[in-house]
Amino acid sequence: MDRNQRANIQRTIESLCGSLHSAWHYVLLLKSFQDAYHQHKRMNGQFGRVINQFWAALWDALFARIGTYYDRTPSTNSIPTLMKQLRRSKDPALVALADNTDQMLHQTAAVTERFLRWRNDVVGHNSSTLLADQFNRETVVHVADAELLLQQVEDVANATSRAVSGSIFDVQHWNQDFAAEASSFLALVEQAMPARTASDALYLPTDRS
Repeated sequence: MDRNQRANIQRTIESLCGSLHSAWHYVLLLKSFQDAYHQHKRMNGQFGRVINQFWAALWDALFARIGTYYDRTPSTNSIPTLMKQLRRSKDPALVALADNTDQMLHQTAAVTERFLRWRNDVVGHNSSTLLADQFNRETVVHVADAELLLQQVEDVANATSRAVSGSIFDVQHWNQDFAAEASSFLALVEQAMPARTASDALYLPTDRS
């Protein structure tokens, strides 16, 4: 592996980890809204529609972001691009790492495909051929599924970085305070609300999973 190949691999890893930083924030915000659904009933009652719109927007952002990690378009900073770079290096250890990564990705292929369908058919292209009820049944996803895929991308990036440069990117450490910050923010919103009155409109948001 020459110097340029090593630099290209490292740039792809850095781009993936930088993107993961934001993607994990989306997940942590979604989890804070899940908690708020159960813990902050007054806020949900008065601002349920606003909260649900945040919920939907975060999912759209997450579908778009996760979709890029598995994108096979040339020049995209993605796992397929990273695997091509490893194989082009002709380094036996890196080629073996690419093969092992492909096997790992196969184990979560069904979950990945559901996210990619949301990204391609809804967020990216808004396909006119979709049958909404059938699509929703076939592509059910949960916050835990997003966590699974983000952790997978992070593991792939760090395994490659460790093999190429001996270093890793501790994305989880970058985000360790964000979950508490998001939760505190929503709690403060409820505390700042005026006392309920008989005329308060009650809007219960949809179940969040």
